[in-house]
Amino acid sequence: MKKRLGIIFGVILAIAALASIFIIADSHNRTRSFSYQDTVRLSETINFDEYDPNSIIPASSNSGDIDEKVKGDENAPIIIYEYADYACSHCAEANTVINKILKDYDGKVALVFRGYLINYFRNNVITASAATAAQLQGYWEEYKDLLFENQSEWYYMSGSKLRDYLGELFEKASDGQGDTDKFYQDLYSDNVAKRIAFEYGLGVKIDVSGTPALFINGEAISPSELKETVEKLIKQL
Repeated sequence: MKKRLGIIFGVILAIAALASIFIIADSHNRTRSFSYQDTVRLSETINFDEYDPNSIIPASSNSGDIDEKVKGDENAPIIIYEYADYACSHCAEANTVINKILKDYDGKVALVFRGYLINYFRNNVITASAATAAQLQGYWEEYKDLLFENQSEWYYMSGSKLRDYLGELFEKASDGQGDTDKFYQDLYSDNVAKRIAFEYGLGVKIDVSGTPALFINGEAISPSELKETVEKLIKQL
């Protein structure tokens, strides 16, 4: 009887050891992106009272120690704060307008881009993760534009096909200079998930209800009024 119990106990220990190995491996090689619901729950664990959404917020543990996504000079006199969803067609249209404004008024206007997930869009969490993973290697601007330009290509993709496609976009955005293995690791990382939840939570704090949502000096600006508003502010400099 004692021998039988010893064998059973040994088997249990072996199974437990194997399970722990698989758990550890999964934590380092996650292949499932966080969901919209995961993002919402994670954002609800953060106290946003200490943050000013109308400023560039330094990285912290709450944001996965990942900086803001800034295009242009962060010390520019005019800063556009945008809350957008990579799966939103109106955001893709606004991206073209904003890029032209930044080019025309280089040094005077900058963009702070924050992802704001809309629950009925497809593949928005994983594309926000991909853009942030690209950001960690310095290719967010290029990757953002490719996501918007190719929105109709990836919107209905799923599984490994989508994952591979996002990797291909990263290789294109980085002109083959980026570390694709690191990109895939970051794509499913906890820190990237925190960054996405942080950006989403900032949007919730200021009652963003749709995308794109644009703000200058804390004032909401419609996409159709953005160019005119920027031009007026530049004349006042």
